[in-house]
Order: sequence, then structure tokens, then C-alpha cells
Amino acid sequence: INGTFYCQQNYLINYEIGPNLKIDNENYISKRLIINDDQKINQRDDECKTVLNYLVHYNHYEYLNKVIIEQKPLSSTFSRWKRGQELGELFTNNDAINLLGDNENETFPIFRVSNQTDVDSSVTLCTAHFNFHTLQLSIYEHNPKDNNQPSFIYNLINLLN
Repeated sequence: INGTFYCQQNYLINYEIGPNLKIDNENYISKRLIINDDQKINQRDDECKTVLNYLVHYNHYEYLNKVIIEQKPLSSTFSRWKRGQELGELFTNNDAINLLGDNENETFPIFRVSNQTDVDSSVTLCTAHFNFHTLQLSIYEHNPKDNNQPSFIYNLINLLN
């Protein structure tokens, strides 16, 4: 889970939460501050755990992998992770839209559409883009890479009040 505080727009925070199977009602939690190259220069080692430009996740544990034993990732998860690595770091809104709408891998696209031959296939219902600089939430009911006009735009301040 990546998140931020809409009043503090300078930082994103990454949380990984996983079950502690040894103790009831307790979870493992990893919290890291997501920073960019400029922020890395000013970061002291003792401030908190940080991760550089970590904006994309693919259904597996990155930081809790030492305490939680995962099953082997699904082929679809690995393929989407690999494609994300090929596309590289996200620096602009357009970079994010291109990643979220990517369908280059026909077997395991990041943006998934209905497969008429496989009724059990997953589909992307919508894509949400949170812009913490403009405090807007844009919802796309279509592939945002093909049509970058959102279906809905919401003001985050209005939604949170």
C-alpha cells in the first residue's frame, strides 16, 4: 500500500502489512518513506527507513520477505513485475498512465480487458490516479493509455470533508 497525507504533499509512505501466523490478531508491518533522488541527498540514515522511487507493487512482499514465507508468485504477478521493470521509474503523470494502461504482454497485460474465451479471466474495471499536487482523483473507465481523458474527476478535499 502506498499512501500520503493530503496535508503533507512532500512524502509518500509505503506500508507492507502481512499476517503473523504465530500470534492471533497481530500483523507484521513494514513502513518506509518513499523518497526521490533529490530527497536522498538530504536524508540522514537515522531518520527512518527509506526506499528510493518505490511506486509500483505486484502482489508480493518486498520488505517482509524475511519474516513471511510466501508461496511462489503467480506467473501473472511475475510477468507484470518484469514489465514494470522494463518500463523503468515513474517521473511524470504520463509515465504512470503508460504503466497503468500497458498491454504489451498479451498473456499477462497490466491493463486487462475481457477475454471472451476465458470466462474466469480478471479484468481491469477502472484505473484511479491520485494527484497529490493538484489534490485530484481521476477515474478512468477505459484504458488511460488509449484515451487520457478521465471519466470522472474529484477534488480530494471535497471527498474528505
